[in-house]
Amino acid sequence: MNEFQHEMERVRKSAESEAMTKQAFQHMNQQETDELERTVQLLLDEIARECVRGDENLRVVHPSDGSTGFILHASSADSTEFAVSATCAQNKVTVNVTDGKWEELHGTMGNWGEWTDDKPVYSGPFDEEKIRKNVAKQFLPWYKNLVGAQTQ
Repeated sequence: MNEFQHEMERVRKSAESEAMTKQAFQHMNQQETDELERTVQLLLDEIARECVRGDENLRVVHPSDGSTGFILHASSADSTEFAVSATCAQNKVTVNVTDGKWEELHGTMGNWGEWTDDKPVYSGPFDEEKIRKNVAKQFLPWYKNLVGAQTQ
């Protein structure tokens, strides 16, 4: 082999090594994300059980798409649901709540209004205390409205 071919061989091996390192890094990141999702789901399951334990008229279901989170339904058919969803990426957790309380998103779609009842309530590294606190902060007003509507 001449010097040119040796250099080609070195470049090829270097590229293969970089590709293997990148693949291993991606696999490791995916494992960390999967573990974080399991941890978050365990926490959300615990929060859901606490909510249901506090009122026998509530029932919990998990999203049919298998995503991380839970949905609370009241026994009354006309009540809105309370849904908590979470996404995990790069050691960061984002928790959203859907509570039936619609708010206008300003600054989107020009002069047209865009409305949502899906609100981010926490974004950052996994912090059980902050996630619990922020979900409870959204749950209690929803529950107050639910109980108020049921007693009228």
